[in-house]
Amino acid sequence: MKNKKLTFGEFLAERRKAKGLTQGELAEKLFVGDSAVSKWENNKSRPDIELAKSLAEILGLSVDELLSASIDYKRAEEKREARSFRTIRTVYNMFWHISFGITILTCFIVNLAVSHTLSWFFIVLASLMLAFSLLVLPQYIKKEKRLRYVPLIFLACLVFLLLIISLLSHGDGWIFIVTAALILAYSIIFTPLLIKHSNFSKKIKQHNALISVTLDFTLLIFMLGVINIYTAIKGTTNTFWLLNTALPLTAIFAIPIYLTVFIIKSKMHWAYKTAVQISLWTIVVNLFNPIIGVFSRRPSTNIGYFWRANFHIWNSSEAITNNVYCLVTVVAILLALIFVSIGLWASVKSQKAHKSTKA
Repeated sequence: MKNKKLTFGEFLAERRKAKGLTQGELAEKLFVGDSAVSKWENNKSRPDIELAKSLAEILGLSVDELLSASIDYKRAEEKREARSFRTIRTVYNMFWHISFGITILTCFIVNLAVSHTLSWFFIVLASLMLAFSLLVLPQYIKKEKRLRYVPLIFLACLVFLLLIISLLSHGDGWIFIVTAALILAYSIIFTPLLIKHSNFSKKIKQHNALISVTLDFTLLIFMLGVINIYTAIKGTTNTFWLLNTALPLTAIFAIPIYLTVFIIKSKMHWAYKTAVQISLWTIVVNLFNPIIGVFSRRPSTNIGYFWRANFHIWNSSEAITNNVYCLVTVVAILLALIFVSIGLWASVKSQKAHKSTKA
């Protein structure tokens, strides 16, 4: 029957019989006469549009299927798959809820029975909360809000777990450094995605990269400040190196990052962008050691200078590193020139195409 196109009357009669109804019983449900159903099935008339919805519900059809006198098997299959998926999801959630419940109850009883107090139970509880935030919690959050809330809740659960471990192990404050580092990592990974998929203004989304980088550097400075305070309290350092060293270095190396953002957002041809980026980061790589040397007051003979390359000498780590720096710099310059050539070729080709269009 799937391959045969039935008339409306034949289709109606087939569905009525499939439901185990007589013409009279169907007519009674619709509050019409027996002859009306007979006329429909003999293709002498059609039911009024007001009856279509009720008739479709009685026959287990959609209104579209009734009016087109055919069953949408694809739609029916999708409905079955949706029901199957809901069943699987329900079983999945029940499994994890029961598993978490049994684990929590068991660990609670065992910890009390063995230690006569609650100690490591809280680590288990925090660990299960962390697992719950990834395995089960997303099922209860709307799809469009998962990116916003699930990573944040996971981060909170992770920090809570580390806090419990720190308290039970009589930690001396390392939890603050770890928390600052986790917040920085969260920002680096999720801030651009959150700005992109949230209801921010178009202007904010246009400056997504700039905002994200600024926030990341702010959190980096915050983390370095926490580390500096921690080391000062512990007595491992007597200087406030955040202001003397870390902050200036961060500001210096922030410059190429911001330049990279502006280059990417510029309207230059992609080949020119690539060439500029290669040139910029080649300069950064070669200036890295001299800049670090200035702030750390290391000897000027520190390795990693391409201008000290000597390809006749390969018998020391300093010579090898200098030579490698030189080779990398030469390759980078060649690559930059290749991409500049590609950009020039594309520009010439574009101009010729424009002239031919005008002609």
